[in-house]
Amino acid sequence: MRRIAHAWLAVAGPGPLALLRPMIACATLLFLLLWTPSAAALAPVTLLTVDGAIGPASADYLARGIARAAQDGHQLVIIELDTPGGLDTSMRTVVKAILGSPVPVAVYVAPPGARAASAGTFILMASHIAAMAPGTNLGAATPVQLGGPGGADADPDAPPDSAPDPGRAGRKQRERTNDPRERLNIDI
Repeated sequence: MRRIAHAWLAVAGPGPLALLRPMIACATLLFLLLWTPSAAALAPVTLLTVDGAIGPASADYLARGIARAAQDGHQLVIIELDTPGGLDTSMRTVVKAILGSPVPVAVYVAPPGARAASAGTFILMASHIAAMAPGTNLGAATPVQLGGPGGADADPDAPPDSAPDPGRAGRKQRERTNDPRERLNIDI
């Protein structure tokens, strides 16, 4: 304490203004505290939670939640995600909502032990901010054909005809230079 007091006196120095300097410093600090926007004045954040498969109901919930956050002037949408995957059409609905959102969307894979597999991986890649809690994982994200052409004679290394890369638009829009599919061993 004495060092601080001695340092202040050395800066203030002797003279008629020496006693006014501490008062001016306190008044300036008080002014800054009163005129700085408080946390309550900041725009709110929307939290959406998905714990389960991505289907029509969860896709509608997420798309409406993202649209509502933009309408209400929120500063951020956080999607807390734990999913084994889901339907292609539902995943595309969510990806389109994220890519078209004027509000930044952060996808957070949580709680520890959660996963963002299949459709969840593409939702995570489309987000503005991708985050994962410790002990979580993502992938695999290979489209699986249920019935229809193919069967036992189909070439397993051939890319599916009707399954374009839904993550490509997100990577392109977010200007991500490297291909995360290579790090994730995603086969599309």
